[in-house]
This record gives sequence, structure tokens and C-alpha cells, in this order.
Amino acid sequence: MTIFKRVFAIVLLLCWMTLIFCLSAQPADVSSGTSGRIIKVVVSVVYPEFNDFSAEEQAEFIEPFQFITRKCAHFSLYFILGIFAFLTFVTYNKLALIIRSYFSIFICLLYAFSDEIHQYFIPGRSCEIRDVLIDFAGSISSIAILYFIVSLKNHKKGKRKMRKKELFRLNEELFEKAEKYKLLYADLKQENDSLKAEIESLKSEIESLKKPSEPMKALEEKIIIQANITDDTRFGAEIIGKIVVEAAKHCNALTSSGGNENKELVNLILGRTEIAKAEILKIVSLDLPLEEKKEKIISEQKSAEDYFLSVIAQKE
Repeated sequence: MTIFKRVFAIVLLLCWMTLIFCLSAQPADVSSGTSGRIIKVVVSVVYPEFNDFSAEEQAEFIEPFQFITRKCAHFSLYFILGIFAFLTFVTYNKLALIIRSYFSIFICLLYAFSDEIHQYFIPGRSCEIRDVLIDFAGSISSIAILYFIVSLKNHKKGKRKMRKKELFRLNEELFEKAEKYKLLYADLKQENDSLKAEIESLKSEIESLKKPSEPMKALEEKIIIQANITDDTRFGAEIIGKIVVEAAKHCNALTSSGGNENKELVNLILGRTEIAKAEILKIVSLDLPLEEKKEKIISEQKSAEDYFLSVIAQKE
């Protein structure tokens, strides 16, 4: 696609250079006649009384406009030449934009010099540095405008690329955090294996509880003794024991009064007990002051006990 654009731009540039060459090859009288006809058309539209003038009066009237029109023609032709030259070199993406612009300016300036030299050999035409400067001003104007437009477009595209890079960077950071959390989870799992095994064994013991007089306090003390020796772990184990004891009491009441009819409610209490255990273990693993951990653990205990009461209320 880039090659097609480049070839198309080169064809346009060569065609426009050919047009300029043909116009420069016109003798002075032919060139003046062409510009004179253009001026007459414009003046007749702007000033209708012009058509009533005689040929001599019309020639005298348009004479002051000849110079301006011819110089504007020079500027316009090379303004378009600058556009085609820029479009030709802008397709070379491996070069910096400023380098491509310099090539475009150089081509236009070189052709302006060659065009004036060409006019030197045409009857009635002249070779003037002033015309070279006018031609060059037209080319550099169009190239400067296109340079600004392309630079602005590249700047916006660069911002979009930066936004993509930022998103990739954020994704990488999130991935790294996820990996850290996985490692933390593995460490916590290993650290609390003994406590988890004890908690799992309590499930079967709860099922065997039938009477309120069974030694619930002994189970609580057993959990505390087998927990880690740190203060936060010990406190968490104590609260877990209390929650388990409270759950066992409610389960015992449900199984004593309703048997299999209350099995679903018993499962709800057991499930909430497991959630409370997991949450307390998570709180114990946090890097927080002891008092803040205790507050969170007590809050979880209250939440679990409130849930037990709401389950018992469903039975009633």
C-alpha cells in the first residue's frame, strides 16, 4: 500500500513539473495573453462596466494587474508543487519527518532555479532571482502547513501508543501482585496446616454432639493449645473455638428438636462456621497491629453469631 502511494505521489509530482515546464516554455506574448484573459474574466465579473470598454481601454485597465497576477500564478503553481513533493517524500517512513521535509524543500528550490534558467532561453521571458524566491515561498508555505499537520497527527498517535504502554505496564503490575498473593496464600496455607487439620476434625465431633452437657469447653481449650504460640494466632484460635462451640450448641438444639427436618438449617450453621474460620485465619495473616487484628476478629465473631441467631429464628 505504501509503494502504491509513493508511486502515485511521484506521478503527480512529475505531471505537475511537466505542466510548469510547459507554461514556462510559452513565449512572453503568449504567457501575457493567458494571464490577461484570466484577468479579464475576473474583472468582468467584479466590474461589469469593463465589458463596455474598448480593446485599448481594457488593455490599459488590466495592465496594473498583470504583474500581481503573474506572481500569484508563480506562487500558486509552486505551492501545489510543494504539496506533491511533500507527499512523495513523506512515504519514506524510515527517515525523520524533518529530513523528509528538507528533501521536499530542496527539490522545489532546485526546480525553481532550473525553471528560471529554462525561461532565460524563451523569447521575451527572463531569468530573475525574485521569481525564484516567490516560487520558493509558495513551496515552503505548503510544505510547512503539511509538516504541521503530519506532526500533530503523529503526536496524537504517539499519545495513543503511550496509553497502550501504560495499560500494559498496569497489567504487568497487577500480574506481579497476583503472583505475590499466590505465594502469600501458599505460605499461609503451610503455616496453618495444623490448625486446619484440627478444625476439620471438629466437624465430625460436632456431628456426634447430642446433649448440651458434652465437654464443649474441652474442645475450645484443645484448639487453643494446638494453635501457634503467637498472640494473634492464639487469640484467633480462641475466637474460632468460641464460634465452634456456639455453632455446636445451635446444631445440637436443632438436631434434638427436629432431627432430619432441620438438617438444612444445621448445614447453614456449619457453612457459616467454616467461613468464619477462614476469615479469622486471613485476619491473623495480615500485617497489622495486634489490637487492630483483635477488633476485626471480634467483629467476625459477632457477625457469625448473629447469623446463627437468624438461622435459629427460621426454625421458630
